[in-house]
Amino acid sequence: MYPKIITIAFSIFSYFITYAQAFDQNDRQKTINVTDADGKPFVNPALNIAGTQFFIDDWKYGSIKMLNNFVYNNVSVRLNLQTQEVHFLNPNKTEMAVSPELVKELFIYDKIDGQDTLYDFQCGFPAVEKQTEKDFYLVLSSGKVKLLKSIKKEITQLRDNLSGEEKREFTTYENYFLFADNMLQPVKLKKESILQSMHGHEDKIDAFVKSNKLSYKSPRDLKKIVEYYNLL
Repeated sequence: MYPKIITIAFSIFSYFITYAQAFDQNDRQKTINVTDADGKPFVNPALNIAGTQFFIDDWKYGSIKMLNNFVYNNVSVRLNLQTQEVHFLNPNKTEMAVSPELVKELFIYDKIDGQDTLYDFQCGFPAVEKQTEKDFYLVLSSGKVKLLKSIKKEITQLRDNLSGEEKREFTTYENYFLFADNMLQPVKLKKESILQSMHGHEDKIDAFVKSNKLSYKSPRDLKKIVEYYNLL
């Protein structure tokens, strides 16, 4: 099969000026070579499955940073959490899926309650447990330590014990990780796990949690704990 060449012209989306360090500021045409190996039209196999395999089901504007550091701005994108693939619309409005090994980072722009929100997904971290270098992580906090959130979706088959009816739906699995010194470490929402990940500062962290009435079991509070740790 001959490679298909898709040329995508992008303009700089004004919101991303704030994040200039993350984007290529040249408004120019760039090309993605699409073959069966590194990208192909997407056919949704999940029509009879409840829920969605995407992080956000609707198309959102975003930027795709490739492994070679080329950045494609102002693209209609969505992230497939089942396959860990980035999807985008080509000029013909055909949905394409890009192989994970070609993408380094994905930015998704959204509005929540009228507030601008930017989701930063990164991959290429060391493999650990069932995680591979191709898996995307949502960056929750950056500094000397990064707080990362793994979000994956899998198909679960359910059976109604009364009617015997079977159905399938997407189930979401979330886990948290800390990345520092080129090491990726799983973190559970438990006091022992969090303090163990912040060796040398356990007493300060625990005092910070108590004085601010935070909870080790709260993802939102975990972000505050990591941000405090990055200041030490």
